[in-house]
Amino acid sequence: MTDWERCVTDEAEAFKDRYFITRPFTRSPTSTSYRSPSPSYLPPLFPSRPASPPSSYRHLSPLPYSSSLSVNTIHSEGTIHAPREGVLRLTHGDTPELFRAQLEWLYTGEGFGDVVEWISAEDDSGLGGSIRDSLGRRGDIHERRDKLGQDLTYMWRSKLYVDVRIHLDTPDHTSDSTSDDSDDSIDSLSSTVIFTAHKFLLVSRSPYFSSLLLNASNFLQRENNDIHLPTPPFTPAALHFCLGWMYAGHLDFSNRSFDLTTAFQIHRAATYLQLDTLVGEIEARVVYDFCHGLDRRKCTCRSCPLRAARVWRFASAPDVGAVELCRRAREYLVAAWGESWGREVATADKMERNALVEDVVRRIRANNIGASLRSTAVVRARMEHALRTKGRDADSWVDTLETMLESITEKIRQMLVEQFAQIAEGKEMWDLLSGRGFSGDVLDDLGRELLAAVSTSAGCIEGPRIYQALVSSILLKVDPDTLETALPSRGQGRQQIESIKEGLIGHIRRRWMQVRDGGGFDGVENWALKEIADGASMWFLIPIARG
Repeated sequence: MTDWERCVTDEAEAFKDRYFITRPFTRSPTSTSYRSPSPSYLPPLFPSRPASPPSSYRHLSPLPYSSSLSVNTIHSEGTIHAPREGVLRLTHGDTPELFRAQLEWLYTGEGFGDVVEWISAEDDSGLGGSIRDSLGRRGDIHERRDKLGQDLTYMWRSKLYVDVRIHLDTPDHTSDSTSDDSDDSIDSLSSTVIFTAHKFLLVSRSPYFSSLLLNASNFLQRENNDIHLPTPPFTPAALHFCLGWMYAGHLDFSNRSFDLTTAFQIHRAATYLQLDTLVGEIEARVVYDFCHGLDRRKCTCRSCPLRAARVWRFASAPDVGAVELCRRAREYLVAAWGESWGREVATADKMERNALVEDVVRRIRANNIGASLRSTAVVRARMEHALRTKGRDADSWVDTLETMLESITEKIRQMLVEQFAQIAEGKEMWDLLSGRGFSGDVLDDLGRELLAAVSTSAGCIEGPRIYQALVSSILLKVDPDTLETALPSRGQGRQQIESIKEGLIGHIRRRWMQVRDGGGFDGVENWALKEIADGASMWFLIPIARG
């Protein structure tokens, strides 16, 4: 036996010796069989939440008939100020198993059915059958446990025989202006700083309370009924839900709801109290109730991206360390970075921000350039809105976000220069041109970034090849069904592509010597070279380019 087990055993023996007095019971000479008590005198297992505590909870009277088992209790107020000398007196007869089974039944809702079967077999009056029908076998195990949870919740709310007070320092509530939720869970609880509870349940449900209360110095000190918890991590609302969960076994013990901010507070409080199951339930609720599974493919609501960023910041905090929750939220931020990046991301740790940018950059491919440009535009629009509405208060995080976007924009330009032929042939380009899933602004952004890339010393070398791909893969592409150009001659898309084409020619002509020396004309077809040189004093361009 370990030291901890030996300590708990000694404390349990001390508790039993102090509060329980047992004395032998002499069977009456005329008593030949056990008579079970009438069900009407038994305390209800699942009370229907009466307005005041039932008398059977306040005082257990001796059972009628010639029962060999009786229970007497010294009067108690049923409050935290119960007298220290209160003693529960048990008189044992020939059937101590019955009382043991009744206690098990009262605590768990199980085990009494077998005892009822035994009573029914020995009793010819039919009384055992009525007990069996009314109590022993009614409802499945889940229903009985739910009713037991209701009983415990009733004990907590009615302060029935409470014997411990939990104190919280008065918290300073600060409103979060960026919260997208209505904080309707912190109403009357904001001024509540003292909670009452039962030691036996706190010890049974929370390893923290168990280690606090089950020790030699506190176990026998009945006057020591006060526990003080720090704020933070505790808040009145968080402790309310933690206690309700410990009593009821779930968070739906009342009509009171909680928002994402309070969910974070409950998570921190539950972690402090070592309520691992509650921590897991809160994380599940955060993912599925507040963030719709953190799955961008299944949910496109406006709330999820902003909440995902808040969840990521919370889960990655040093005092939380919710690894799986952090991973799922981070995956969402990488996949939906345009919709979710804002103040929460910009104010995160620099290493975490850089890691996010690296993951986004790695995902940029030739087939998602349009989506990347659209996401960039969405983030910039959010930054401009913050500057308009909040002014200098938003300057710091907007500048940080701008720095993050610079790395992404640089990758987009690199892809446009190196893989434009593949981009021009891809489905996304034609979605851009036709407006399917994209606005015309995204195509303008593509042209602007393409020309900016070609205007650099390194990018201009690829100018002629980009021009050839632009004309052959887009402007001259023929629809096999109609044998006409796939891009309508009078559409907005053609006008935008024509504008990009003229811009490319201008950049190439201004840097033609640098393009030639860098081998930019190598491999370019004759018709493209003639179009680039047409209308300018570049008649010698083609011979030089062809060697």
